[in-house]
Amino acid sequence: MPMELLILGSGTSAGVPMIGCDCAVCRSSDPRDARGRASVMVSYPDVTSPDGQRRLLIDTAPELRLQMVRHDIRRIDGVIFTHAHADHILGIDDLRRFNAVMKTHLNIFADGRTMDILGEMFRYIFEPHRNVNQSFVATLRPHVLRAGGAFTLHGARWTPLALLHGRLPILGFRVDWTE
Repeated sequence: MPMELLILGSGTSAGVPMIGCDCAVCRSSDPRDARGRASVMVSYPDVTSPDGQRRLLIDTAPELRLQMVRHDIRRIDGVIFTHAHADHILGIDDLRRFNAVMKTHLNIFADGRTMDILGEMFRYIFEPHRNVNQSFVATLRPHVLRAGGAFTLHGARWTPLALLHGRLPILGFRVDWTE
């Protein structure tokens, strides 16, 4: 099986259909016009994986739970964040189900700026010892990336690329994998 890119969501930051929009796409009954916010899954073969497949999630859209259920994704091997806009990170809490199902932590990868924002916004995840109540939170192991600093994940070489999203520096990724 070759490398696969599954687009889980391709809508705008407001999602499609959008609240209060009467355009033809937002009023459409065609399920192809219902597009959640941006998230993708990169999959490639790896004989050392429990099911022979590695799955790396890029970004955690607010609809992450729905995206995973729709595609029957029960296991992921890590999460890579491009940047810390809400439409790319607000599904992070749903990663806890992968911890429960897989019975292990999840590695997450992001640049320093994004990792700092994740730590501030989701302190209950990254500092669980400070939670007043015992709660079920994601167990995430952070890895800080820098643009140009290639790294290997399960046999594929990932190269973070510096991009601009408007004026915001973000990361894009080149993935090199050979059969």
